[in-house]
Amino acid sequence: MKRITLFSVAILSACTIGVTTPLKANAEVYYSTSVSQPSEGDTWFRNVGDGTDTLNYENGKWVLAMSDSIRRKNAYHQYVVDVYEPNAQAISEAQAK
Repeated sequence: MKRITLFSVAILSACTIGVTTPLKANAEVYYSTSVSQPSEGDTWFRNVGDGTDTLNYENGKWVLAMSDSIRRKNAYHQYVVDVYEPNAQAISEAQAK
């Protein structure tokens, strides 16, 4: 039992150390409509009217990490209904033949 506990503590410690990299230590967090000079690792919480987009600055561009925008959720649902499901069904039917 002690071996498992010590192993778990060692793994958790290693994970915690890995989270605080020097790159993230200098990262900024923005809560605004625009960001003029972002740096690698910055996070931007952008208000899009019907929710908030969370973007991370990676490799010289903003990358969408997550969104709670109703507009984005509706667009994704429509994509699944109009494109993904019919395509998956067509592939399944083609493979059955």
